[in-house]
Amino acid sequence: MALGGAGLLAGSALCLGLMADPEGGRTLYYVGPLFLFVAALYLAPAFIGGLGLLRGAVWARVVIGALSALLLLAIPVGTLLGGFGLWALARSPPPAKPAPSPRTPGPPSRAPGLLVAMAAVGCGFVVVLGAGFRLHHQTPPGLLGPGFYPAIVALAAIVAFVIVKRPFAEFPSARGLNPVELHRLRTRMHAEREAWEVERRRRIAELSADPTRRKYAARIEAGEAWNDAQIAYDLDPDATATCRHLRPVESAMRAAGLEVRLIAPPQVRAPCRIDEPALWSQFERPRSVSYLEMFLGGRAAEDDPVAYLRCEACQATIDVLHPDQTREGTPAFPG
Repeated sequence: MALGGAGLLAGSALCLGLMADPEGGRTLYYVGPLFLFVAALYLAPAFIGGLGLLRGAVWARVVIGALSALLLLAIPVGTLLGGFGLWALARSPPPAKPAPSPRTPGPPSRAPGLLVAMAAVGCGFVVVLGAGFRLHHQTPPGLLGPGFYPAIVALAAIVAFVIVKRPFAEFPSARGLNPVELHRLRTRMHAEREAWEVERRRRIAELSADPTRRKYAARIEAGEAWNDAQIAYDLDPDATATCRHLRPVESAMRAAGLEVRLIAPPQVRAPCRIDEPALWSQFERPRSVSYLEMFLGGRAAEDDPVAYLRCEACQATIDVLHPDQTREGTPAFPG
């Protein structure tokens, strides 16, 4: 689309400039028909086909496939662009197919696709080299002369076969380099981001209008996430969310002034470290409750430390700070 649009603009500007020049009539006599021919053959279809491809039109794949094959003749830049266009079309994900029946054989062999690729490369060399000799008014040697036009027909047939039959659909996909999919992904992500921003602003305005919950508007604006259940839990100092086995510890944490925050019932989080000996000397320890410290691991075994009190019977959890996450001044519980 960029090449077609730029070519149409540049050619139109050149023809208009020659028309405005009193001495440009003779030049326009040769340039005008040439521009119209190129515009009709490539520039206009490229612009329209590219626009259709970005909009997901099925017919645009055929147009862009044919033009990409034609662009292969423009050595060397056109060959690269045309090859990339054909590659992107061939590697785009195929439509969903029904699951094979138990009697259906496994995935088809990749040999036909490789043979098609080899034939395309061979025909492309014959066409490109033959065109080079003809552009320089030289006689092509060997089979480049009689094989030139049959190679053009064969290459066009291969391009049509690749677009329609998709022999490379079973190869590992390279969706990240497909310009159509990248455009759709960026468009969808932009729309989702805008919708999220609209909802966030609405939420902040709603909380700002409520004197009781106004402070949470500022915290959301600062980047925190608060839903209605979390706000209600935070506003009620007597509220609990864990099970009956962990409820005494949860209530004592809130009574001690810790900012215990609801994650989702029956899970809460407390910004403190656990003094385990003092904990079990002060609270009765049910058989289903345990205190765990561990590393989830990442690039190193010591990555992502976690610590929590957990009731296996009720699947309730109080997340706390791992000793490796504490710093000077981190409160201990009990303490």
